[in-house]
Amino acid sequence: MGEKITVVGLDPGSSDKGTAFVEITLVRNQSDWRMDSIPVPDTKTSPTAFKEKLIGWKERKDSALLVWDAPLTGPHFDEKYKPDSVEVPLYESGDFTRRDIEKELQSILDPNRTDACNEFPGISVLGYGSGCPHMPITQHMLGLPRMGRFHADYDDLPFQLLSTHQDLIDIKTTLAEKACVVETHPAVAMWGWLQLDLEHSAGLALIRDRSSWRYKGSKLNENLDFKVASSVVRECLLNALMERWRAIVPDLANLLEDANPESIRDKAIEDDNIFDALIAAVLGVLAVTNSKAVKLYGSLSAGAMLLPVTKNFDKALGELSAR
Repeated sequence: MGEKITVVGLDPGSSDKGTAFVEITLVRNQSDWRMDSIPVPDTKTSPTAFKEKLIGWKERKDSALLVWDAPLTGPHFDEKYKPDSVEVPLYESGDFTRRDIEKELQSILDPNRTDACNEFPGISVLGYGSGCPHMPITQHMLGLPRMGRFHADYDDLPFQLLSTHQDLIDIKTTLAEKACVVETHPAVAMWGWLQLDLEHSAGLALIRDRSSWRYKGSKLNENLDFKVASSVVRECLLNALMERWRAIVPDLANLLEDANPESIRDKAIEDDNIFDALIAAVLGVLAVTNSKAVKLYGSLSAGAMLLPVTKNFDKALGELSAR
């Protein structure tokens, strides 16, 4: 492995708004890694420009880890289903609509299953085959998720997919050989970090009083007697996240609180896609520098996501690695 690792958090999009990404450079400092820079990202990257970026990350001399906000694994049978196989899989209910990891996350976020995860409005987990707008561009750019024998084998894809916690433990060795990609869900990760602070944190009073985590969009969000701009909600959540991150990634605060008026922090508050990409990037930094703070929950057949380590996630997702 070289002296640098580039960690990229991505919120892929094929619409006019384009793909948002946050790029963090890690530099080797003896046996440790420190953050060197976080360039202020563009708020709009077209599919063409995005493709050029991917080629650059794949071919650069230094290692690259992409943390991707979209499904990267397919049906449960895909792990043993090679491209040249003529065997008919034993299909199961939900193979093409919802993965096991999504099912378990939905059970945490909405135990009564009232559909849109309404117990924590604004934090939703949809089935990967049920209205995920990121799927077309993700499959085009990465060849993931594989959905069967007519898709390329994993060894032939441009980025190495990480899909088990052992992959996370071995990440530095893998990065020395090939650029890697891992799936995450930024909203769920944020909820995992902050939900235990909700009852007592003064900084989260806005979320608590509104009974809503809605941070997406640019318009006013109306909830009960409150009418608050989404950017105000993002600022509240980002401030609370910063308190969490200071304890586990000390130099991150300095980079995010850059005196530059066009800092990455300001961009994340301004744009919800950059907000998501920033969370993904921080998860990637932790995967490289402090893997005890994050875990790759799940497996190739159940679905796998890079998330912060919490009791809730351990309890609900801990057994998925065996599926």
